Amino acid sequence: MNRELMAPTKVLLTADRTLMSNYRNDEFLGFGTTAPPNVVPDWFFQLLFFPPIKTLNGIPIQAPYGLRKIEAQLLNEGFEVLTADLS
Repeated sequence: MNRELMAPTKVLLTADRTLMSNYRNDEFLGFGTTAPPNVVPDWFFQLLFFPPIKTLNGIPIQAPYGLRKIEAQLLNEGFEVLTADLS
């Protein structure tokens, strides 16, 4: 079937809370998310290593780099893409 005649496929991109973060603009803090979380309380672990990103009605103001790369390629391929923070 001719893809150009078909309606675009809709794709919803999201990630778990450790990936849906900007790591305080320091990508090396992202490695902290792989540490055992039982050493410090969960709220402190999250606050320190992967604070939530800013959203507007669940849509990230700036999605994490990896999701942006995937979103860009899907858009280039003709998909209709929405990146959302479901946490």
